[in-house]
Amino acid sequence: MSSTAIDLRHSRRVGAAICVVAVPALVGAITALAPNYNSDSAKIVIPAYRAHLADARVEIALALLVTLLVPIFVFGLYRLVARRVPVLAAVGGSLALAGWVLLPFVTAMDVLAYDLAVHGGDPAIWNAFSGSGAVAVAAVIFALGHEIGTLLLGVALWRTRAVSRWAAGAVMLGDVLHLIAHVGGVRALDLAGLALLTLGCLAVARAIVRTADDEWDLPPVVAASQDSARNSSLASTAP
Repeated sequence: MSSTAIDLRHSRRVGAAICVVAVPALVGAITALAPNYNSDSAKIVIPAYRAHLADARVEIALALLVTLLVPIFVFGLYRLVARRVPVLAAVGGSLALAGWVLLPFVTAMDVLAYDLAVHGGDPAIWNAFSGSGAVAVAAVIFALGHEIGTLLLGVALWRTRAVSRWAAGAVMLGDVLHLIAHVGGVRALDLAGLALLTLGCLAVARAIVRTADDEWDLPPVVAASQDSARNSSLASTAP
């Protein structure tokens, strides 16, 4: 009795392609919705959230969604270039993943600010939380990891020509603008960088979908065994 394995390689590529576009697009939406403040003091942050509660609710919900999609986003970029530049892809993918997965630490400060804005409480709680050593270390790893890692994956896209040069350049430039905007506190520049990153990722998503199954991943074990048995049978019956 033979068993049939379901080959999900095409579905996995489509899922990866969706996540590759969705993550930078959603981060752009989060940036646009987050209350705008240029201070690390709860006296400024909490009132900013209180004045934009509806936007903050959507921002936090989208941040949770991005947290779930980020690993697939990084994997999609990594997998597209891993066979041609394995070392660069591994370094970039590892740094990007190490940074992006710490997004919940950053989001937690927004959640706390929202809850204090809605329910009240001592603003010193937010100051103490945001200034804690664990959150500070996580924030640094998040910033350096996702910025440098994504940039290296963009370089890998450029070197391998997995996508057009303009698309690889858009990924790299968008990532750099995202960093500059955060350092300078310029929201408009951040949105422009994320839009550019999303545009480049659209081309990456197209390349992922168009990649052949056998180039993307190995077939299921049962299917591979059946192919091997079939080839052996053909070889034995050949004159």
